[in-house]
Amino acid sequence: MSLLSGHTLVSIGSFEAGGFVELDCSLSENHVFSAEVTEHPVEIGGDISDNVKQNPDEVTITGIVTNYPAQWLASLSTIPGRAETALEQLRSMKALGKLVDVVTGLREYSSMIISRVEAPRSAGVGDAVQVTVTLRNVQVVQSKTVAAPVPAQARGTATSAAGKKPPAAADAAQSGSSTSTLAAWSGL
Repeated sequence: MSLLSGHTLVSIGSFEAGGFVELDCSLSENHVFSAEVTEHPVEIGGDISDNVKQNPDEVTITGIVTNYPAQWLASLSTIPGRAETALEQLRSMKALGKLVDVVTGLREYSSMIISRVEAPRSAGVGDAVQVTVTLRNVQVVQSKTVAAPVPAQARGTATSAAGKKPPAAADAAQSGSSTSTLAAWSGL
């Protein structure tokens, strides 16, 4: 628990993404676990639903990073620029697109991507940065190349190119005649 208003500390990051950002105070967390139900219209009656597709988990966290982190409150010392550095680190994690881990008071998530970082400023924030970070779970897969199986039976026959062929010969009746159709009709 944080010393600030009793809210749970939140940590976002990974070594691959360049480190971790710890929020001094989590103001809100929105955990989304959803699914899509497929629907098919029919002529009479309601739509038919025959499948469910699970959507990736999403979490949106709003919190505060200060230059007076919770672990330093006892000595009342400050870490100049800590809040701004945390914001830049979150922006960098989003830009890199690396997988991060998220630890909240409700749940731990792995294989998350930061899809959005917001940092609204107002007069009441003071020497701190309020951030809203939206993360989405991704499933990374790897494809594998394998050799095609050899068929048990040969299929089809090999054909060779026949090349260019001359135009088809005219009818046998016309091939022997040297007169034109107009000449034959007119009697010439």
